[in-house]
Amino acid sequence: MNPRYSIVVVHGINGKSGTTQTGFSTQLANLVLPETTLQKAFWHEATWEGVCDDLDKEIKSIVAELVNSYDFENYFKARMAQKRGVRKVLPVIGKVATLFGKCVVSDLVSEILDYALDMPLYLGNEYGTEMREIVEDEIQRSSEQTNGVVVVGHSLGSVIAYDAVVSLLMKEKPPIIKSLVTMGSPLEWVTALRTTRHGSNVIRHVPESLKWANFYNKVDPVPMKKAFSKTSFPMVENFEILVKTKNPLAAHSAYWSDKNVAAHIKSLVFADVD
Repeated sequence: MNPRYSIVVVHGINGKSGTTQTGFSTQLANLVLPETTLQKAFWHEATWEGVCDDLDKEIKSIVAELVNSYDFENYFKARMAQKRGVRKVLPVIGKVATLFGKCVVSDLVSEILDYALDMPLYLGNEYGTEMREIVEDEIQRSSEQTNGVVVVGHSLGSVIAYDAVVSLLMKEKPPIIKSLVTMGSPLEWVTALRTTRHGSNVIRHVPESLKWANFYNKVDPVPMKKAFSKTSFPMVENFEILVKTKNPLAAHSAYWSDKNVAAHIKSLVFADVD
């Protein structure tokens, strides 16, 4: 039995590139559509990360240049020269730090910046528009292949997905978007930030007729560990998932393997199938 609708999935922030991002939603895809043939036909990933690839490379080059200019060997000598018992190993420590430390520090700083800059880059104009258009194109293309599309977004991807859906539904001939699913979403505080910066009159919302399910958990810091306010989004239906971990990073990634999230998406894409 085939699904009635296609699924477009939008990823959040990460340290990958446009070429390595593919496959980010495999866990969820396997729960919703276990058959590989169905996944290939109906499950589509909108990978916007490649928009930032050139910028990421430039940042990595700058960080490497800064780190390489730092004298690790003299740093260790200055810090540890007065400590008894370590003077003999200082040359070794300095050389190891110089050979391996710079590489590790450079990669770590570049990775942190890669994660940290995705949100402000999206909320800006140039990069944000290009990211959203990639998602819009995938939604448009997928909706034309079937009877419509279910859009799923995680983390920053939920904000991009929401904006893409709003933009597409304002077109003269919009695609058929059956429902929106957000997971671990910062959309409420992002909307508050946008309202503060631009005023409430420029904020656009999805129509109340669109089915919208929002999944959150009480350990995930990105949605502030809570459901969306009905005052902010009267059309949303909130669902809490239970997580066993107390690790906020693990809690933020838990949606991809959650059976209740998968069951809900499955019910949407197989709706009205005899």
